[in-house]
Amino acid sequence: MKRNKILVTLLLVVVAVLGLASCNSKNINKYEDMASVTFVLNGGTFKNSNKDITYYYNLAEGKSCKVKTPSELSPESLITNSNKIIKGWYKDENFTQPWDFDNDLLNAKENIKIYIKWGYAVTYDFALYYKDKDNKDVYLYNVLANEQTYKLNIDSATVREINKVFEKNNYTSLWEFEDSSGKSVSSDAVGTGYNVDVTHPGGEESLSVKVYIKAIEGVWKLARTYDDIKVLGTSNIYLLNDIDCKGKTLTYGDFKDHIFEGNGHTISNFVINNDLKNSSLVGNDFDNTNLQKNTGYISLFRNLSNSTIRNVSFVNVSFNVLVKNSMVKTLVVAPLAYMANGATIENVTIRVSGNAAGEECNIIFADDSYSNNQVGIGLATDCTIVNSSIVLNKTEE
Repeated sequence: MKRNKILVTLLLVVVAVLGLASCNSKNINKYEDMASVTFVLNGGTFKNSNKDITYYYNLAEGKSCKVKTPSELSPESLITNSNKIIKGWYKDENFTQPWDFDNDLLNAKENIKIYIKWGYAVTYDFALYYKDKDNKDVYLYNVLANEQTYKLNIDSATVREINKVFEKNNYTSLWEFEDSSGKSVSSDAVGTGYNVDVTHPGGEESLSVKVYIKAIEGVWKLARTYDDIKVLGTSNIYLLNDIDCKGKTLTYGDFKDHIFEGNGHTISNFVINNDLKNSSLVGNDFDNTNLQKNTGYISLFRNLSNSTIRNVSFVNVSFNVLVKNSMVKTLVVAPLAYMANGATIENVTIRVSGNAAGEECNIIFADDSYSNNQVGIGLATDCTIVNSSIVLNKTEE
């Protein structure tokens, strides 16, 4: 009898185990057609467990939904990891593709993983400075390091704020960068912002890394291309490189009370060709001839007044003018400027070639044969000419 009781007990245990296995099998099958999200904790803890968390969503075919974090689904419980904080949620274990809880969706029957990125509760940033004319550090702005790459990324809004500081201090940024040791750092323009090739070292403590932006004293318009110089406006001009105009027209009006700084660069391959309509004729007493309002001119600048042109060469400059307007009685070909008053021309070279023709029109070339020659200036008053020259190859018909 006792032996029979033992056999019955063993049989019940076997039945119970088989029943439990059958139940688990049903539970597993229950989730096969459901969508799931697994949060990979990467060392974090949730509800006293460091195992990954999986949630199932019963979505009809073709449907989708947003997902929530474990702490949103269980507000009384937080995901923790010692003294670290969650720095983001990502679609991949390398943390290159952020998961956007506001816009990313889970689709029916889809099984995804979301990876938690941890970091220390510290601030990694770059402190931006420039050197003034006395080589002293001047603070500009602090920019947080990129959360994924730890690089220095300066967006367009920050560029505008930095430019405001420069202008207030009477400086202009060249948007070239150096590290704290003075070594040049490469950068790429992204729209009106910059990605700078400098990496924050990170660490367990907050740290600001000093980066310098090269700057020049004064407020300037920086010029790198033809589009930058085709219209001067009312700004000081600062050339950053040689500019090939590729045969386009380059002719300015008045340039007053400003500086054209060439930095030793060359502007080449352009045409000067002023409008000779009645409205553009000038009425100066040119060369004491009392010509009134019947003088036309061919010049790069119409009038240089209290301005400075320096350290620049204008080469392969051409003109080709046929005067058909009977109102034009005198044509002045003054390659640099028709008039200049109180101007300074320093280290300037201009090389021009072309021809001018017209019936009943007196053509005057402001070159070496012209007694009032001032480096290609037609009518000069109180000008300072230093180390400058003109080469004018012309034909007259």
